Amino acid sequence: MTEVKFCSYFKNFILCGEIDFHCMLCQESFFYLDNVDKHLKWEKHRSLLKKQAYDERYKRDFLYKIRDDFYCEACNELTTEPKKHRQCSSHVAAKSVSKRPKFETMNYPIRRRSDGTVFIGDVRVTALEWHGNYGIDTDQYICFGCNEVIKKSDAQNHCKTKTHVDKMLACNVMTDYEEKPEFIRLIRPNLYHCAVCDLILPYWDNVREHISGLSHGARRRVSILPCNEASILRSMHGPTLDSNNSFKIHLKRLGLN
Repeated sequence: MTEVKFCSYFKNFILCGEIDFHCMLCQESFFYLDNVDKHLKWEKHRSLLKKQAYDERYKRDFLYKIRDDFYCEACNELTTEPKKHRQCSSHVAAKSVSKRPKFETMNYPIRRRSDGTVFIGDVRVTALEWHGNYGIDTDQYICFGCNEVIKKSDAQNHCKTKTHVDKMLACNVMTDYEEKPEFIRLIRPNLYHCAVCDLILPYWDNVREHISGLSHGARRRVSILPCNEASILRSMHGPTLDSNNSFKIHLKRLGLN
């Protein structure tokens, strides 16, 4: 078999999201690449790495058995269906690449500040919003990635769980639309979430119509204001999820009602 050189993070079992990273061997999550680089030098990680070997059944497809899942080194993703995964066109293309470039976030439009606030271009979202957690009342949050309602007091801990991290790393964010930064996350096939408006939208045609609407434009302008001004405006206009409409629509589209 021809030797294929993948990204060093992929080879070290680091799941790479846009700005989030998770070590499958040590089951630890990281917000910054500097911390990932330090982790790769950790003796425990290096020791676990030496014990890994391709699953003999899927050696030519670069698949490892990791606990209850299979990890594809070529695609940098987990799967529970290795036979189905190896037939995907994206996997066939990924494993045919002879050398992967180094994973970088230097020029990526998404960045995280030290306080956890995330910026997509000039659009600002909180740490919980980035993780797909939005308040539906004073005591509850919806986690869109995990498709469940959680207690507000549990939201921070929920974002650190393996199940949540795995699912959120698989949810891609659309960062650009007609040369403007946006925050539209694909949370499941044909189901999108607009973080600026906190709105669930089925099908891409509805997303395009929403982005060009006046309501989205107004909320987007609020999201790029300095934090103090944005907080004042949000307090004046109230939450996006009103109890009579948006909340019920969210639950219906997520299958939670």
